[in-house]
Formats: sequence, C-alpha cells, structure tokens
Amino acid sequence: MLLTGATGFVGRAVLERGSDQEWVAVARTAPPDWGRELAHVEWVKADLTSPGLAQALPSDFGAVVHLARSRRQRDFPDGAIDDFEVNVGTTARLLDHARLSGAQRFVLASTATVYAPSAEPLTEDAALSGTPYFAACKRAAELLVAAYAGQLQGVVLRLFTAYGPGQSGQLISELVERVRGGESIVVEGRRGLLLSPIHVDDIADAVLASLAVSGHEGGEPLLLNIGGPDRLGIREIGEKIGWELGIEARFDSREGGEPGGYLADCSRALRRLGVPEPVAFREGLARTLASEGGTGPQGGRRGS
Repeated sequence: MLLTGATGFVGRAVLERGSDQEWVAVARTAPPDWGRELAHVEWVKADLTSPGLAQALPSDFGAVVHLARSRRQRDFPDGAIDDFEVNVGTTARLLDHARLSGAQRFVLASTATVYAPSAEPLTEDAALSGTPYFAACKRAAELLVAAYAGQLQGVVLRLFTAYGPGQSGQLISELVERVRGGESIVVEGRRGLLLSPIHVDDIADAVLASLAVSGHEGGEPLLLNIGGPDRLGIREIGEKIGWELGIEARFDSREGGEPGGYLADCSRALRRLGVPEPVAFREGLARTLASEGGTGPQGGRRGS
C-alpha cells in the first residue's frame, strides 16, 4: 500500500494500526523516530507537489491511500497554491501513477466541509458547498477520483472533526488549549457550530477497512461519511473538555442565528465497512487527555 501524509496525525495512526500489511510511506523529510520502529513500513522521501513525483515512487503496490494535507491549509489566500497542489495536483499525479502501476484501488481522505452547513445530520447525498477554499480543493480531488472510475476502484472518505493524542493546530486541540489556558471560547448563537467529533483511531480503522470494501455500484467511487456518534455544539464540546480537565470552561457568546454545522450520518459507512461505531466524544476525550497527561490544576478531573 502506498500512503501519503504518512507523518501526519491520521497517517501515523493508520501505520501503527495497520501492521498486518506492508506499506510504502511517502514523506517530505526523513522518517520520524516513531516511524523507524515500524518494521512493516518502507519510507520514501518525495515532494508531493513536484511534477516528477512518479519517478520517486515505487510501481509495485496494490492501492493508494492519499491522506496528505497542505501545511498551509489554513493560510488562505497566501497558501492557496500549495493547498491546490497537494489536494488537486498531487491527486491527479497519484491517480495516473496508480493506473500505470496496475494498482486496483485509490482511497482519498476528503472533508465534511464539502457539504453546506446544516442543523441536521448530513448523509452522503446532502447538498454541497463551494466554500471554503480547502473544501473546494477537496471536492475537485473527489471529482478526479470519479474520473478514474474505469481504471481504479475509488473510495472517498469525508472526514468529520478529528481529534486524538498528539494533535495540534486543529479545532479540538485548540479548544483544549483555550480551556486549559483560561481563555474564552467564542460561541455563535446558543450552541455554536455543530460537530460530530471522531477519534483518530476510529478514522484509522475506517481507512484500513476501506482497502477491502467493495466499490459503489456502477463503478462510481464509494462515498462514505466518517464521523463520531455525538451531535455537539461548540459550547457542549467546551463544557466536556472543561469537565475532563477539572477547569471551568469560559465562553464568549455572540448574538445571532444558529450557524448549523457538520453533523455526521455515518450509517452507510458502518454498514459498508463493517467497523464498530466510533467511541463517544467523552470517552475518546478522556483517553486523549490521559495519554497526554492532560489534567486540571489539581491533577485530576472535577469530582475525581
């Protein structure tokens, strides 16, 4: 299996949990210390945005798992070109290399933000949105996977809000740091943005299961929502974080309408992938904070 984004948050979990398979892990730099300990992984140094990417990759693999994300994803518009190259240009190069190499499958990590925000759970047939820029790039990548339906069996995983040990610079990890630092969390309306957080281990299990699932009828890529079982607003997420840390979460309430959000209907994924239902946010959060030594000022949760 050829994996991009191998040193990333989700990529690491996939490699560590996928020890029953052989992997070629693509990274911009030398493998991290934890990566050198994985006997089932061969590391390849390559720049995903290079036109000569294919020459740096092997040609004897059965599937591509494209998890890579631009390091400038949140730097729009200054980082727009890098975002485009990683999400669209690299997808095109990898699809063609997979076709020429005789691979059978292409798994793309996409995003729930391709959907239009809603107050109701989103199925794979829900209305789509053209913004933000990152989501537009991911949607373009999805369409490229669909274009190769005659050559490769495509699986598109629309990931909802990820969290877990070692995460940084993303929503849940930033909320944890705000609560821990006594900073206020901005909440629009009563509940704030609605989300279905999913633990990184459950994402990794879905990625691994997607390597064996049968494709969509008619040859089109199989679209699957990968999200957690909870339907939480930002306020509720902050409160749960505060409870686990033993710190009172603070909020900055903004008047206005409810913003809706990205609540996951994952019934199709659970049915097709055969994976257990992801852990509830409270359990996954407790596991995350415990692994990071994340306790409150008194060294434990409130009431413990």
